[in-house]
Amino acid sequence: MSSEYTHLKDGSEGSFFQRNKTVIFIVVGAIVLLLIAAVVIALIVGLAVGLHKDDDDEYIDLSSRIQVSNIMNHLQNLQNIAGEHNQTRAAVTAGYNASVEYVYQKLRSAGYNPVLHTFQITSTVMTATPALIMNTPKTITYRYGSDFYVASGASSGQVNQAKIYQVPNFGCLEEDYVNFPNGYVAVISRSPPDDILNSSLDACTILQKANLSLTRGAVGVIVYNDGLLPSRLPAFQAGLGGVISIPVFTTSFLVGDHIACYNAEVSMSLATTTYTVDTNNIIAETSDGDKNNVVVIGAHLDSVPAGPGINDDGSGSATVLEIALQVAENGWQHFAAPNALRFCWWSGEELGLLGSTAYVRALQRNDSYETIGDITQIAAYLNFDMIGSPNFVRGVLNGSSSQNAIEGCTRIQHMFEDDLEKSIGANTYEPAAFGPPYRSDYGPFVTAGIPGGGLFTGAEVIKTEEQRSRYGGLAGVAFDPCYHLACDTVDNIDKGVLEQFSKTAARVMQRLSTMGDIREHLNSNATTTEDTDWAHFSAKQTRMNVY
Repeated sequence: MSSEYTHLKDGSEGSFFQRNKTVIFIVVGAIVLLLIAAVVIALIVGLAVGLHKDDDDEYIDLSSRIQVSNIMNHLQNLQNIAGEHNQTRAAVTAGYNASVEYVYQKLRSAGYNPVLHTFQITSTVMTATPALIMNTPKTITYRYGSDFYVASGASSGQVNQAKIYQVPNFGCLEEDYVNFPNGYVAVISRSPPDDILNSSLDACTILQKANLSLTRGAVGVIVYNDGLLPSRLPAFQAGLGGVISIPVFTTSFLVGDHIACYNAEVSMSLATTTYTVDTNNIIAETSDGDKNNVVVIGAHLDSVPAGPGINDDGSGSATVLEIALQVAENGWQHFAAPNALRFCWWSGEELGLLGSTAYVRALQRNDSYETIGDITQIAAYLNFDMIGSPNFVRGVLNGSSSQNAIEGCTRIQHMFEDDLEKSIGANTYEPAAFGPPYRSDYGPFVTAGIPGGGLFTGAEVIKTEEQRSRYGGLAGVAFDPCYHLACDTVDNIDKGVLEQFSKTAARVMQRLSTMGDIREHLNSNATTTEDTDWAHFSAKQTRMNVY
């Protein structure tokens, strides 16, 4: 290298570089300038794509970000919370408050500004073991916890050898009580789900039955299971969603039928104390999106007192939380969604849909507009309650069957069904009871005229042989054998169906949020789900390899 350098410096005419150095410098300079220009152009184009997001390939499929392992981690943390608080996360308990803190802090860490929507729960708690006795024609003492339960919200009372009156139909109309004698105990059938209800009869809540009985002079109420399915034979637990001044017991079909057939005299004993306590819903909303065209996605965070409530409804709560966290991590503007999302976790569902009811009423009153908005902003509500049942069915809330159905409920139902057909296959789902009476938190929204829908993998109903052939599992066993029991733990979750339903939840939510005017689409005269905007998003999904 040293001798070559000397040779060049000396100006040897034998050097190629020396003879052509001017041309070489020009060529190299031109190449460098072209490279710089290419980089600048690439940056400009990239910036334009990033700002406008008009290229479908830039959009993110939210469901691809949902990992069931993350949802299971949330469920384990909720179970740990229950384990630290007497094995429960029931509303107004320390376990529920710790669950609120867990969700709240996760949202804060992700960049949300969550709001605690505080409301009051007034209910009753037993101070002694209740008693139910049939006195005539023979004496039978029924067992609390197996033959009968006390409806939460029922008040103290001592009924001694009172005559009973069997209320006709389901005791939902004033005319059912025209012959009710003052001072009797009302014996009434539980209202069955709307999918097995004779459409000529009305259905209603236990509180409605009890109030109608009370206005006619009843001194107590016995609501017995309807017995229309094997799963609706045992005694059942229920919350009134309010307080009533007389004892209200819920019994098995056999106990109620026995008392009614004998036209018996009965004694009822109940000692309770009434309490009023503050509790909290959690509300979090995306900073991006149209605030007057909001999709609300919710689940109840409370359990029953008997257990940690990991399927009911930790499965829904954890899914909603994970969807919210993934939206924050990836940026809602990257999901092709012009509309805002609002995530909600409800308190007091197990006491009678108290949290969602209080929230909707607050919206209707326009309370605290700056923090929770108003009712006119909400275009649709999606509910996820029990979506990991171990002996599952894939249920889609059957909005088209509701006696109070609004068009949007049917369209949301079809969106879920359409997604399940594409992602899993035909004949892989079935309609789930919608109501009224409503069994979960979509009820108050639908009652307020907001289209609602959701997913459900089953509770106490017994799986049939036909359902076993479609979904697997065990025929003759409840969809969730640990429903409302202490064994509702992380071991009670089917991770496969939880993953399927969490991804379907994310896709349908994203699909709804891409509609320019959700109300127009949900209430349009279109006869199929493949109208212009829905087909447009379906094309986006295909390019994103959603299914």
